[in-house]
Amino acid sequence: MSSALDLVTTLISESEQLVSLAESEEWGAFSELEQERQSHVKQLDLRSVDLPEQQNLELRNQMAVLIVLNDKIEAICREKRSKTVKDLKTLNQGNKAKKAYT
Repeated sequence: MSSALDLVTTLISESEQLVSLAESEEWGAFSELEQERQSHVKQLDLRSVDLPEQQNLELRNQMAVLIVLNDKIEAICREKRSKTVKDLKTLNQGNKAKKAYT
């Protein structure tokens, strides 16, 4: 198996972990793993990869999985960010009401 396939497999594993960390809102661990994953993404250079047809197909399938995982990570993070913004607005409104009555 080529190093490109190995690297994409590593990226998929890291992405799956990121999904789990985002869902459980473990942002410190998420941030650390995302930095590591980004360093792996930068190492991935598919322009010069010359693979046999079967491995090329496997690489394409793995890249499709990676894209789906990236989309899922983005969606979870957007959802959590929106919830946080909403919670902050509610908190600020509560603080304003409290100040009005004190």
